[in-house]
Amino acid sequence: MHFQDLALLRHARSNTRGLVFVCWEALVTHDIEVQFIWSKPNASFIKWLFLYIRYAGILGQIFNIFVTIHYPLSSGQCASWYIVQCGISQGMMTALEMVLILRVYAIYDRNYRVAAGLMLFILAEIAITSTVAWDMIPTLDFGPTCFTVLPHKSAAYYIAGVISTQLAIVTLALHKSSATSLSRWSNNALSAVIKRDGTAACGAIIILMLAVILHVMLRDTLIVAIAYWFYPLLSVVGCRLVLNTQGVALHRAYSDHACDTELELTSVLTTTI
Repeated sequence: MHFQDLALLRHARSNTRGLVFVCWEALVTHDIEVQFIWSKPNASFIKWLFLYIRYAGILGQIFNIFVTIHYPLSSGQCASWYIVQCGISQGMMTALEMVLILRVYAIYDRNYRVAAGLMLFILAEIAITSTVAWDMIPTLDFGPTCFTVLPHKSAAYYIAGVISTQLAIVTLALHKSSATSLSRWSNNALSAVIKRDGTAACGAIIILMLAVILHVMLRDTLIVAIAYWFYPLLSVVGCRLVLNTQGVALHRAYSDHACDTELELTSVLTTTI
């Protein structure tokens, strides 16, 4: 088989598997989504974050397949596709990080300094990604299947921005779990879920960044095929972050003092203590 045909087959298979995975996840969690997400008021911030993460992942993967079946593409077409990919990926990453920040914000009893500090990390990440894309994309040399070699320096900046944000979020969450606290969050099941899922999300994103590093170092089309799993993985991780807390009970004894953020994170109130 010709090298280009083999690359096309890899891309098509990877795209299709990614789409099947993200659609399967949507079907499996559909009942929970309807019960806890669609029932939220339209003013709910977490509702729109969830819907964007869920359906941007599916539509983005469909768009990837649409592009793949039109290979080979010109360098200009590949550059345009790459810009769209960067925009969707960063949008999903930002939405996922916003979910994580809301969770940390809640366990820190609505500490605005914590939220503001983490938002600065996100803004810095967006600025780095935008700058890297602006400077890098015009210089990239795309093949017929849009295979290209990312500059080491640009990739390093992007990876550093993403990992810094994730480490800041997970460090604050884990620090709260180890700190002595008399607040109701110290032994709350919702707090435990927040810390567990935040760590898992950080690990998943670091794995994605390792795939980018392998692509830059090895320059292999097989590694590029992994990039087509960005949308599905970000979508599944982000949606699970939201859904995993929705069914955790928050005692009604605390609900009189519950902040909007806490009630966004869970939809279940109980009367037992």
